[in-house]
Amino acid sequence: ANCVPVAKFETAIQNSNDACDVDVDDLHAFESMKDHYAVLEVDPSATLSEIRQNYQRLVLSLHPDRSGSSDTMGAFRLCQEAWEALRDPQSRDRYDRERQKQAQASQGPFAGDVDLDDMSFDEHQRTFSCPCRCGDVFAVSEDELSEGVDLVTCGSCSFHIRVLYQAAAES
Repeated sequence: ANCVPVAKFETAIQNSNDACDVDVDDLHAFESMKDHYAVLEVDPSATLSEIRQNYQRLVLSLHPDRSGSSDTMGAFRLCQEAWEALRDPQSRDRYDRERQKQAQASQGPFAGDVDLDDMSFDEHQRTFSCPCRCGDVFAVSEDELSEGVDLVTCGSCSFHIRVLYQAAAES
């Protein structure tokens, strides 16, 4: 992905006496970003409070009235779109699911869904595995599963599988 951090524009705007110092080509690259978390410069695991804080900081620095430049309008709008998608738990969940689908599609050929119960378990290594058609294996650890990993890539080729399982309820 061709991601240009918002901070690059923020710094250029703050250090500039003339709004033309902001590189328009960089702004176009910034506008083409699709990842709302990258736009708001937060990790996907960020809390709503962290997302709000970065959103407020960025829109203040990118607002055309404050920056003195209309060139930042695209970046400003992108921040607004990102905030709208991430501020509500339901829309954030929908966005995260779509983001995961896009990530899966970009990871290479999909070999299919595999139920965790159909995978072999190695008690010593605490990993689940199943054979890949290339001769190697798909392997995922218990720790990875507890962190929510469900997409597993083969150790040798570019094939990947989705591991189907239900996380155990914590008590």
